[in-house]
Amino acid sequence: QFIFKTEDIVENSIFTKAGKNVFPNVWRRYGVLNPKLTFYYEIYEIDTTINQSLLIDYNVYSLEQKPVKRISNLKIPRTGKERSVIHAIDISTLPSAVYQLEISVSDSYSGTSAKVNQNFEVVQLDRLQASSNLSEDDIKMFDELFSYIAEDSEYRQYKKLNDTEKGNFIINFWKSKDPNP
Repeated sequence: QFIFKTEDIVENSIFTKAGKNVFPNVWRRYGVLNPKLTFYYEIYEIDTTINQSLLIDYNVYSLEQKPVKRISNLKIPRTGKERSVIHAIDISTLPSAVYQLEISVSDSYSGTSAKVNQNFEVVQLDRLQASSNLSEDDIKMFDELFSYIAEDSEYRQYKKLNDTEKGNFIINFWKSKDPNP
């Protein structure tokens, strides 16, 4: 499950996982506004009689199956018959594209393993700089995002622009917010 954000538990809900409230990222989009690829998964049927940790690998691949990020040999203790895991990977340096996250869980004691793959999208400023023309999906996404994060005057100005002007506005908006250009 891809996650938009997590919060400390205020009250239990269907989104309470691994001791946190998790908010699903149904768009599976990350990047300039959400630079950490955050995800949640569960491991079942863990043999707790063994004192050896489970090993986890995270791999991010381009759609051409070229590896772009790898985190290997993370250890997860066997603290129960099932285990909930929330993890995040910094994807702020990846260019705009669709990628695949692969999660591998290995039990070296029993020799068993499990693997799952899921696609996600990274949207960075490079997507807009390559072409200031926005797709219909981009326009919907940025309209919604700016309604939350822009000042009222900025949002009113943005709404008056045509599609090409909106692309330029977005680039300049984020450049003006960059504390370390």
